[in-house]
Amino acid sequence: MSTSFNISREALIAPITAMPGPAADLSFPRVGTVRARVLAHFLDGRSLTHNEALQLYSTNRLAAVVFALGELGWAIGATVVELPTADGRIARIAEYAMSALAIEKAGDAGSKFVQKVRALREGDRQ
Repeated sequence: MSTSFNISREALIAPITAMPGPAADLSFPRVGTVRARVLAHFLDGRSLTHNEALQLYSTNRLAAVVFALGELGWAIGATVVELPTADGRIARIAEYAMSALAIEKAGDAGSKFVQKVRALREGDRQ
């Protein structure tokens, strides 16, 4: 027996602009982790989908990473975007991002964190 849910598209969308900024007592994940790389990605002002996270950071668990970052005080929003599939259907997927306000609230600590993450990644490539 299958169960169906009648949820409107609007209920699935959490607009990025409506998400509160992170609290003053932000916690940063340990540098060198997937959580750190994803947070640095967001602090750079870039959005991220599940497929992009798989390609860039080798994780199949972007939603879990976003949830964990939320537990650390980071406000990351999601919007539903529609993408065409190879067989012609339209797929609705989540695209995660951090608001400009949240990035601004991270301030110098956020910028320094991004630099640490980048430096470690560059060191890994050499």
